[in-house]
Amino acid sequence: MKVERALVWYCRILLDRHQYLVLATVDREGLPQLARVAYRRDGDDLYLAVEADSPIIAGLNAVGPVAGLLVGSDSLPLVSLGGAAEAIADRETTARLRSTFPNALGDDATYYRLLLDSLLPLQGAMDARALSDGAAIVRQGEIADRLYLILQGECEVSRVTGGAPQVLAQLQAGSFFGESGLLAGAPRNASVYARGPVEVVSLSRSAFSTALHHTGLNTTELARAIYTAAQGG
Repeated sequence: MKVERALVWYCRILLDRHQYLVLATVDREGLPQLARVAYRRDGDDLYLAVEADSPIIAGLNAVGPVAGLLVGSDSLPLVSLGGAAEAIADRETTARLRSTFPNALGDDATYYRLLLDSLLPLQGAMDARALSDGAAIVRQGEIADRLYLILQGECEVSRVTGGAPQVLAQLQAGSFFGESGLLAGAPRNASVYARGPVEVVSLSRSAFSTALHHTGLNTTELARAIYTAAQGG
């Protein structure tokens, strides 16, 4: 559950930066339908505004799964999601939603609440790993390409100097590492090993930059936010 909550936290950052999803569903005849739709996130809810003549209307009104992709400005997929769509029927909610969506949709748009059962980042933006005792998470001299956060367990930091390894630190759950080389574009200056069973999440260079830019947090605050989200806070 910790990993899933951390992944959802990052997906929400990406969702808050964009306005449109590529949504796929099937109609009553079982034929696939695909369309670009506007969306808004409101807390844990995701609302869709679908044009009245959109080919996916029939599929959304039928009983069946809905899948979607959040695609970035460079046309690369960022987030995959899945679930079911529930039409918004009451006028008060419809009026509130209409004011938050682009005017270009007009008054004929149909609004849905997307009941999510999956929400995952793509392109290796945020990954999770479970490691056994002694496993190397990063090695001294490697190219620094990810920031790591310990969700559970302990890690040991060591560096080889003059041919002899030297233990530098013990890291507990909630600690992060790898940011120095990532920010400086330098090789890893130390190795990190699991000491007992360990669970970590990591952010790619681009995901790390995106999270810092969009949240306005520094690295320590960002790591704390991810860890708190993973604990259910």
